[in-house]
Amino acid sequence: MEDLTVLYSPSYWSKRLSSPKEVENYHLEFVNQASATTRNEIPCQLDVAYGSSDRQKLDIFGTDLRDDAPILMFFHGGYWQTKELSRASYHFIAKTLHRHNIKTIFVGYDLCPDVTIPQIVHQVGQSARKCLEYAKEKRSRGVYFMGHSAGAHLVASLFTASICEEDKSIVKGAILASGLFDLSPLQKTAINEPLKLDEEVAEEMSPLKRGLFNGTAFYLIVGANESPEFVRQSKEFATKLRDLGFQADFSLIENVDHFDLIEKLAEEEYELVSRLVKIMK
Repeated sequence: MEDLTVLYSPSYWSKRLSSPKEVENYHLEFVNQASATTRNEIPCQLDVAYGSSDRQKLDIFGTDLRDDAPILMFFHGGYWQTKELSRASYHFIAKTLHRHNIKTIFVGYDLCPDVTIPQIVHQVGQSARKCLEYAKEKRSRGVYFMGHSAGAHLVASLFTASICEEDKSIVKGAILASGLFDLSPLQKTAINEPLKLDEEVAEEMSPLKRGLFNGTAFYLIVGANESPEFVRQSKEFATKLRDLGFQADFSLIENVDHFDLIEKLAEEEYELVSRLVKIMK
C-alpha cells in the first residue's frame, strides 16, 4: 500500500521531469507565462467582483464575441491552498477556445487556511450565480463548468447545493478534470494541515458520498500518467453519477499527467481542446 501522501501528490506520478518539485515549478512557469501572453491578445474584462475579498473575482475573456456565445466557467486547482496559483494562472485556456467563438470566465476564491473548504464551496456557489446572471442577460446558448483537480471538486459541489432547477435550461455540462470527489483520505496526509478536515466535514464536502440534487451532462477526464487514486476517484464518481440517472462519460487521456493534461490546452490540436469544442458546440 503506497503512502497516502504519495498517492495524493500529483507531481510524484509525472514521468516528464526528474523530480516532483521540477514538475511543479515547470507548471507554475508555463501557465503564468502563457496566461500573460493571452491577456495581451484576447479582449477581456478583469476583476469582476462577486464577493468582498480580492480573490473573489471573475475574469471574462472573449468580450468581443457575440452575446449568445457559449461560456466555459473555469475553476482552478491547487488543493484549495496553493497561493502561487490563481484564476489568472489559467487565462491561457481562453486562447484556443476564443478561436472557436467560446467565452471563458475564470473564477477566483479564497484559500485555506484563511477560510475553510465549506466556505470556499459557498464562495464558488456565489460565483456561479454571478456567471449565470451574466449568461442569462447576454442570452448565451449555454454555460459549461470546468474544474481541474480541487477545482473539479468545487464544480461537482455546485450540483449538491448551488445549481437550481431554474438553471437547468442554461447549464449544459460539467467537465471534471483530474478531480477529487472523496476528501476523507486527505485527513491522513500532510495536505490536510491547512485544510483542517475532520471526519464530519470531509464526509459533508465529498460529492462521492453525497446525493446530487441537480445534474447535467458530466464529463470526467483524467490523465493516464496520474496517481491511481485520482483515476479511481474519477471512475467511481462517474459510476455514481450514472447510478443517479445522469449522463456521465469517463475518459482516460494517454501520455499526459495531472499537469500537462491542462497545460496542453494551449495547443489547438490537443484532443481535449477538440473534445471541449465538440461538447460546447
